[in-house]
Order: sequence, then C-alpha cells, then structure tokens
Amino acid sequence: MKAVITLILLCVFASTAAAVEWSEYLLNRNADNAFSKGDFQQAYDQSAELIRENSDNGRYFHNLAESAMHLQRYDEAVDYYSQAVQLMDDKIKKS
Repeated sequence: MKAVITLILLCVFASTAAAVEWSEYLLNRNADNAFSKGDFQQAYDQSAELIRENSDNGRYFHNLAESAMHLQRYDEAVDYYSQAVQLMDDKIKKS
C-alpha cells in the first residue's frame, strides 16, 4: 500500500514539473515566433513573462534585450544584456 501511494505521489509531482516546463516551452516558442514576425512588443511581453517564471535563464534576458532594442528602449536593453551576460557567466563558472 505504501508503495502505491508513493508511486501516485511521484506521478503527480512529475506531471506538475512537466506542466511547468511545457508552459515555459510554449511561452518561449511564442516569443520566438513573435520576434520572427517583427512583433517586438509581443516578443518583449512574452520574454518578460518567461523571466517571471525563470529568472535564472540568461537567454531569456538576452531575448528581452533584443526586443527592447527593436522597441528603441535602449536603457532597458543595456540592463537586460548586462543581466544576460552575468547569468551566462555564472552558469559557465558553475560547470
């Protein structure tokens, strides 16, 4: 009985983790598609949402910076590029 309950709990936690990853994947895909179509405001908004979900991903900050550049939000872009470099540098140091 204990084994069955443990298995059920593992399945529930695994499906929750997969759902978070799936939503992040969809947001990233939407941001990439918007950027490719030249809808930089949509790409900016989607990238900002990605960062709210995962603020440790330097690539998301890079994408937000790219969108900010196209929207002529240069000061923001510089800040986002800086955060992207810092996060990517930290990730390299940890590996």
